[in-house]
Amino acid sequence: MVVSKNCTHKTCCEATSCRLKHEKQCGSGECCTNDCKLKPGGTLCRKAIDAECDFTDYCNGYAPHCVPDTFARNGQSCHSGEAHCFEGRCRTFDKQCKTLIGKDSRGAPFDCFEEINSEGDRFGNCGRSYCTFSETLCGKLVCSWPHKALISQANLSVIYAHVRDEICVSTYLDTGKIPRNTKSTYETPEERDQTFVEDGSTCGPEMICVRFRCLEVKHLFDESLCNSATHCQSRGICNNFHHCHCDKGFAPPNCTELKGEFGSIDDGHRGTGRSLLDRRSTAPPKRQYQLIFYISLPVLIIAAAVLIKRDKIRELCHRGETESERSTSEESSNDDLSPSESNSI
Repeated sequence: MVVSKNCTHKTCCEATSCRLKHEKQCGSGECCTNDCKLKPGGTLCRKAIDAECDFTDYCNGYAPHCVPDTFARNGQSCHSGEAHCFEGRCRTFDKQCKTLIGKDSRGAPFDCFEEINSEGDRFGNCGRSYCTFSETLCGKLVCSWPHKALISQANLSVIYAHVRDEICVSTYLDTGKIPRNTKSTYETPEERDQTFVEDGSTCGPEMICVRFRCLEVKHLFDESLCNSATHCQSRGICNNFHHCHCDKGFAPPNCTELKGEFGSIDDGHRGTGRSLLDRRSTAPPKRQYQLIFYISLPVLIIAAAVLIKRDKIRELCHRGETESERSTSEESSNDDLSPSESNSI
């Protein structure tokens, strides 16, 4: 019997052993039905959370759980080329500010970031200390606030700065934890919360923030593994597995034109245009063994027939040689008759 880890569908498993019941295909997972059967390949199991940087994922037809999350490779441009994808989201200051303090706010100008993040206190820092000039946009999130009314949220402290006709705000979130013994009250990137700039935010031309540092996008991935122009023929983009995620009307793995196709070889989607070879390569072990058996059986039969035929030919040849030797022996006996016997005759 098959062991089913974390069996959530109780009717599918033996209560005492947590093993799948006889003829049950699965006992848990997004791709397992309530009657313990695997959902067909191509069934949606994870919706995209970002229109530009995340992809919809599907059941592959032979596993009870959804395929690993697929999204655009970190550093992929988004938001009309003004931002970049990071961990499946298009990262912009405007989005972060609207989420943090309200829909009317937006990312502040560079001068506001520089004014606040150069202080090195709990409202402006790059972790343990102040931000250097190159890291200015990678520390605390600084937003423009268009209203005269003050921001009021639970456990959120706010400072306001008037910089070049902009009302700039930065925040500090009191989580109840004992703060670090530093002026900034922080030390490492792991301590960041929503009041900090998110990794992947743009900090310069083709540059993004990663752990308080401003890095060039080209250093985040290896173009030789996947290049959207060459490997995807500019009909898709590279995903987090270094494979092409193709636009609608184009089929993976190389985004060749095929009506109705889309996606990647990683998202679980099984389109009608996928090749038989692709389906075989992703088949479960049981099906692979069956495939090997069905391919091997005719070969074995043909090989056996050839061997039997060869043995029969050898037998006929051997029989012919024996009869030939026997005939030669008789002729030799006749030639060896003595002269006296001949004379007597």
